[in-house]
Amino acid sequence: MSDKSLYKLFYADKKQYEAEYSKRFGSDDTIHFDLGNGESKFFIYPSPSSLNTIIEIERIDKRINEIASRLPDIATRQFANRCLIEEVVKTNDIEGVHSTRKEISEIIENAHIGDIRLQAAYHFFQITLKVIAKLFCLIHFSAVDIRLIL
Repeated sequence: MSDKSLYKLFYADKKQYEAEYSKRFGSDDTIHFDLGNGESKFFIYPSPSSLNTIIEIERIDKRINEIASRLPDIATRQFANRCLIEEVVKTNDIEGVHSTRKEISEIIENAHIGDIRLQAAYHFFQITLKVIAKLFCLIHFSAVDIRLIL
């Protein structure tokens, strides 16, 4: 089976489209939905190349988790802190707010002093850091696990 999109086949070669659609729709690997667009039912066909990519991602994820499990807690917290700072800086860029990583880091470090808005932001950052650090260390988690973190 080809990895060529059905959309492209539909406009390029109607007969090949019909044949490929039937093969994919009838495949044992296909996931079918009770939804459709009137003409046909929706389905997901995991192509061999996408399955290979998923397998490779799982292998890399396993190696990362093995390495991360050997790190001290301080390293995990530092990593989560840097991720949070990067996220805030990038979000600020999108919103048109200029801020440096150093400024964000100082706000996080000193927010418990003074301004009530900064205290609220600091509290939010602390909770977020805790969640990121815990999720970073979890290999498999459920909604119950996430509620336990908070």
